[in-house]
Amino acid sequence: MRIVIVGAGAVGSHLAERLSIEGQDVVVIDNDPYMVDQLQSSLDILAVQGNGASPSILEAAGIDKAELLIAVTSNDAVNVLACHAAARLGVPRKIARVEDSALRDELQILGVDVVIDPEEQLAKDLLLLVTEGGISEHATFGGGSLSLIGGFVQKDAPLSHMSLEQLRNQVTEWDWLVTAIIRGGDPFVARGESIVEEGDHVVIATKTDLVEDLAPLLGITIHKAKRVMVFGAGRLARITANLLCENGIGVTLIDKDEAATRLVADQCQGVIVVHGDPMDPDLLRSEGVESVDDVLALTKW
Repeated sequence: MRIVIVGAGAVGSHLAERLSIEGQDVVVIDNDPYMVDQLQSSLDILAVQGNGASPSILEAAGIDKAELLIAVTSNDAVNVLACHAAARLGVPRKIARVEDSALRDELQILGVDVVIDPEEQLAKDLLLLVTEGGISEHATFGGGSLSLIGGFVQKDAPLSHMSLEQLRNQVTEWDWLVTAIIRGGDPFVARGESIVEEGDHVVIATKTDLVEDLAPLLGITIHKAKRVMVFGAGRLARITANLLCENGIGVTLIDKDEAATRLVADQCQGVIVVHGDPMDPDLLRSEGVESVDDVLALTKW
């Protein structure tokens, strides 16, 4: 399937890499000639320099053969216009990255089928990890009813040194599935004869309301953070700090950009905002880094 990606930043480059690995026919459009050259030389894709909202550039990228366009530049207007142009050129499916919530209403009339906000979603994922300490990954599906969780098998965990088939025979209500095991950095599909070992990174699909019941199988005790320290004052840091506060978690945010910290102080009620270098150990100690439950390093986001 041909997929056209508009934007070669962090999100666009990651999407291009993952989709290319999956064998998709990927074309990336970006104004930056350096990024275009980098992607063209490092990935098995076609990279085109130009404005992704321009019909002529889209046509040069082979938009007539595309089944999906994903616009993920840092400019909301460019993303929406790219989807609008793609819709007029007959692309069946269009996805736009839109950060401004005021622009999200009625975008379908402009050709946008799906709106995404990676930073907003990442902030929600960080909230899940902070409120479920011990679990390394947690993604939800089906309106939040299903979850995919990841965690490292601890010493003497009930799941360790046992095949999944043996475990299945010991469990009366089997409402979850071990989908993958990562051992020494090498992933493999979990099967009945697979034996889970201490230190394995295990990925499990389950109903969301069973997550707390599954954690003990990995030897993990879930603990909700009470205090979190955030490094950075960009949009992701602001969204995350607000979400943490809304969920009753104390937040101290540190950044060396004075203007950015003032913005956080204005937008994030309840957050302790500190103007300073998060790399300064004396500053961190004075702000109580030794007593926080989690530290989120979100600079440059």
